[in-house]
Amino acid sequence: MIANIVTRAAPIVEEIDGRPVLNAKLPRRDHVLALLYWAGQPTDVGTLRSWLPVGIRKYASKLLSDLESAFLVHLRDGVVYVTRPGLRYVEENRLLHPA
Repeated sequence: MIANIVTRAAPIVEEIDGRPVLNAKLPRRDHVLALLYWAGQPTDVGTLRSWLPVGIRKYASKLLSDLESAFLVHLRDGVVYVTRPGLRYVEENRLLHPA
């Protein structure tokens, strides 16, 4: 019972040296959406790429294209906007809830 009281939930996104880092294993697509949601504003594609781990970074263009095809994000002039369905996806799938 005491262990349940003192157990702390870790945030999914931590900021380390000014860079968001996800503290969870998520599918690549969810990783991108969680970061964009966390940012809370339209994000430059270059900035988003810099936030991604190297293993996901190489798939960034394909991921963004797939997310745009699914109407979860919108790309315009090198900026990524999360759409309402994208916001709802993050919330309904509890992507930012503590681990």
